Amino acid sequence: MKKVNDPNEEQSLFESSRREFLQQVTMAGTGLAITPLLKQTTISQAQKIFNSGETNVVTVTIIINGKKKILHLDARVTLLDALRENLSLTGSKKGCDRGQCGACTVLINGRRINACLTLAVMCNNK
Repeated sequence: MKKVNDPNEEQSLFESSRREFLQQVTMAGTGLAITPLLKQTTISQAQKIFNSGETNVVTVTIIINGKKKILHLDARVTLLDALRENLSLTGSKKGCDRGQCGACTVLINGRRINACLTLAVMCNNK
């Protein structure tokens, strides 16, 4: 971008020389060309991990309203997802997914917790 040396000279801040314009267009084009390659790399890495059988399946026992439920879950599953997807208990809602709205609040041993921020593994035998 051109520098304004003379304060009396009116020049737009968005004016640029041809060289600067071509450099900006080249950089933007390069970024757009590289983006699919980076995305493809991460997808292929994820597929390799998934296909290799490397899973972190754990057995979690949860006591809900006095009834014992045994679940086989990935270690990264939140309590909210375990309740909603695996046990079909849809009373707790997924609101903000950050623990700010309170829609996912559940009681564990008389204490309120945000189920979207708690891993199901942390609630084993509770």
